[in-house]
Amino acid sequence: MPDVYKIFIGGGGDDWFSHIVESYAEQYRKSNPTYQCPYFSWTAGSGIVSTLENAAKGSFITVIGHSYGADTAFSAIQRGRPVNTLISIDPVGRFRPAWATISGRCLTWLNVRAEPSEGNRSTDDTIASLGGKYPPPPAPGQPGAPTYALTADATHGAFSQMMRTSTSNGISGKSLLGGHGV
Repeated sequence: MPDVYKIFIGGGGDDWFSHIVESYAEQYRKSNPTYQCPYFSWTAGSGIVSTLENAAKGSFITVIGHSYGADTAFSAIQRGRPVNTLISIDPVGRFRPAWATISGRCLTWLNVRAEPSEGNRSTDDTIASLGGKYPPPPAPGQPGAPTYALTADATHGAFSQMMRTSTSNGISGKSLLGGHGV
């Protein structure tokens, strides 16, 4: 049986302040002890590339990135080996990859963009905008498009909610992550 990797990458402040993705990864790891579930800060691009490169041939690799962590995921996937699944949650950053390059380096890609309604906005949405929130990727079916592109009425910091946001046929970050959920 191939190794299973679920690589979690937190955004700015996740490893020292909010712990949004770090906590999610820890809960997921406890529920799925046979999976390799490393957590990385968005600043650990080289460590992520190393993990990708050192995974045994035939390993099933899922990368989950939030905010600046999604930006780092794009960069690592572009520099490292292709992955089975990429889950990018409300990407923020300055990398701005060629969408076609990213979509060509993963078999399945789900992108969730936070678009909170007027009464649902918070300070973290302003911070995400100032930090360089990504524009929407191309629409599914267009060159470079993710397999699934979703919009969530959620604040930027609502990582768990965005992981549960699903298509009409039930595809979500949580369902693509698989295993015993959080």
